[in-house]
Amino acid sequence: MNRGRLRFRGPIPLLFSSAPWTAFWYLFCSIFLGALWFSIAFTFLAAGVTLGVLWLGLPVLAAALATTRGLANVERRRLRLQSPYRPLRATGFRARLAERLRDPATRRDAILLVVLWPALLVIDTVAIGFWLGCFELMSLPIWYRFVPNTFDNGTKMHGVAFGNYPNGPYGGGNSWGFFVHDTRSAVIAAVVGLVLLIVAGNYVIVAAARAHTAITRALLGRALDPLADVRQMLIADPELSRR
Repeated sequence: MNRGRLRFRGPIPLLFSSAPWTAFWYLFCSIFLGALWFSIAFTFLAAGVTLGVLWLGLPVLAAALATTRGLANVERRRLRLQSPYRPLRATGFRARLAERLRDPATRRDAILLVVLWPALLVIDTVAIGFWLGCFELMSLPIWYRFVPNTFDNGTKMHGVAFGNYPNGPYGGGNSWGFFVHDTRSAVIAAVVGLVLLIVAGNYVIVAAARAHTAITRALLGRALDPLADVRQMLIADPELSRR
């Protein structure tokens, strides 16, 4: 995903841009893929770490690392990230497995797929729920009349209650909130939903997608080498290393 597709804009330009829909689709897929990745990665890693202390458990640990790496690569392809893994130089099964365990990219895979998944799930779900809630309010004029209600005093009425109406909107008692039961109240709710979408909903879902992608890029992308420029200079001019 291109970062420019999640760019913040003014309220009206953002409303007519593709950014909120791109963010929604990314977060929606992330909820289901993240749950699947977590289940697979946690199961394999738990089995691999538990059995890894035994010689017979090393193949299970190797399979767990390979599985986690494959799942992380799916997330990298979603954001077009390059592989950060170090090339294996050791020979032999145990030596190569130990080298893979020492690779920081391996640990970052597990952190994203297992450790941070609950927090990312909460962020994604709340953002999508708030954004879709705005559309729910906006669509009330279409469907409010098809929602039946039976109140404590035996009266019946079609509509949607935002609050507490034990005896209906006209029954008195400890009633509070806003009851959508006619065209006027439905239009008011729709206007409120549109305003919320413009001033908050679109920003919430885009911000959540930006946060999710930023965390993913930080953990699954290539780590920046602060000495990369120096290394390139030494490679280009070996005489510098002898001075």
